[in-house]
Amino acid sequence: MTNVETMSTSQNTLQSLKQLVPAPLKRAAKEVHSNRKLRRAIASLAKLPVGEMPTAEMLIDLQNAWDNDGFAARIDLLMEVVQRAATTNGPILECGSGLTTILMGLFAGRRGVKVYSLEHFDEWRAKVLGCIEQFGIPNVDILSTPLRNFGEFEWYDVPLADLPANFSLLLCDGPPGETRGGRYGLLPVMRERLVPNAVIILDDTEREGELEVLRRWQNESSFDVTLYESSNGSFAVLTQAIPVVVQSESSPQVSVVIPAYGVAPYIAATLESVFAQTYTNYEVIVVNDGSPDTEEFEKAIAPYLNRIRYLKQENLGASVARNAGVKAARGEFIAFLDADDLWQPSYLHEQLRFIRDRNSDLVCADATMFGEPETEGQSFMALLMNDAPASDDVSFLQLIDASRCLITSGVVARRAQLLDAGLFDPALRTAQDFDMWLRLALKGARLSYHRQTLLKYRCRPDGLTGDAINSHQRELRVFDKIQSSYDLSATDREEVLHVIRDRRALLHFELGKLYAARGDFEKARDSFAESRRLKPALKKSAAVWLMRSAPRLMQLICARRV
Repeated sequence: MTNVETMSTSQNTLQSLKQLVPAPLKRAAKEVHSNRKLRRAIASLAKLPVGEMPTAEMLIDLQNAWDNDGFAARIDLLMEVVQRAATTNGPILECGSGLTTILMGLFAGRRGVKVYSLEHFDEWRAKVLGCIEQFGIPNVDILSTPLRNFGEFEWYDVPLADLPANFSLLLCDGPPGETRGGRYGLLPVMRERLVPNAVIILDDTEREGELEVLRRWQNESSFDVTLYESSNGSFAVLTQAIPVVVQSESSPQVSVVIPAYGVAPYIAATLESVFAQTYTNYEVIVVNDGSPDTEEFEKAIAPYLNRIRYLKQENLGASVARNAGVKAARGEFIAFLDADDLWQPSYLHEQLRFIRDRNSDLVCADATMFGEPETEGQSFMALLMNDAPASDDVSFLQLIDASRCLITSGVVARRAQLLDAGLFDPALRTAQDFDMWLRLALKGARLSYHRQTLLKYRCRPDGLTGDAINSHQRELRVFDKIQSSYDLSATDREEVLHVIRDRRALLHFELGKLYAARGDFEKARDSFAESRRLKPALKKSAAVWLMRSAPRLMQLICARRV
């Protein structure tokens, strides 16, 4: 008998044996297997420290384990929901329950943010609620809300008296599309409970019914809308819009935008460096991002109030703060400055000369680093891109592979290009600047740098940039976004994913060294193993082996090298 015949006979025998197994037993075995997969997937997510984002692979594992016959939410939507849930500080309302309910409990509920889900289908509510209770996912309330006739439309019969007065994030994935009015009822019923800058995620916008809902909402309220489209479907992110200032002939040429959070000791020196500029046709916009030191901060800026435009918001992150500044700006150019960094007096003069001479959309200057002994006096670009020419353009791939790096306080950009790119992503509490430069490059904007040192960059672990581990994790989160939502052609995607894979491998190896040096051996092992999986190498296998067999020795080795 040939090997092929033997294999065929074995397969037929196995098939015959399967047919002998009773259907209820098959279903029970499948349920046990699915529950085990779901437990593993949820456990891996629950192990992440609060604030750390999951990888796309972790979400794919959860999606596969959920086993909802093809109706589970798409990975790009799940990634968006996780990023929003991990950064939203106010209550969350979900229309319809499911996999996203679990994720919001894991990434918002664990931070103490309450999640409310509206569900009209009692059997489905019981399934999701059972999962929430089984895995101890906190701060999630799934409300039984039958559909109600509101005249023009049907929507959930919401127990408003049992809900908070305000919601910061709303996920609209229900009621079903065939419901009269579709998902339209969210806005008229809940409008008064939306905080300023509230975000609504509307799923399934590839369908005409949901597109019509989106059009009606835009006609009735002012929203900034971003559509995320893929071959599997699309969704929209709506943010209550801040009116954009229109430029006039009397407008300043440059708007300096300074987001501020926890910087009371530094802001006066930063403002002094701005007011010492040799170029003077500018305005200064300071945005207080709900800072806990507001009382001290406002005392520090009091002498400058007649020379700045001062905006305040709740703590929504640097993305929203910078976006508020850009929208309020009157200048043709936006000069970004973190509230603890310092410009040289010639900064604006040299940057404007360079951006005009090169006809660029964005330019970046070099910085001298200060504040930490390890990097005191070093050049930012010498440290991160020492082989780069004195000046050049920056490509999308160069940003991804980190052969070119931009420092936000050294960036001057055309305001029109920033608005056209959709501004900074509010879902990204960190690395929003890296994501912004990538999206500009992808849209064809000309990004350039020059290695003229025109500013001083303050290094401090609690600043907007943070320590090395946070820096690597921020970069990895942007890679997740690129893979899940960037609009790339098939050819470009293949090239980009190859570069990302190599960069991920490097970052995980560096994370492994950092974790090992601080004695976090489990994370070190996982990081070294992930780096080896992405791009195998002998030194990575050696690192994994050492972490398993001699972790203290590996800690000593890494402590000397980081």
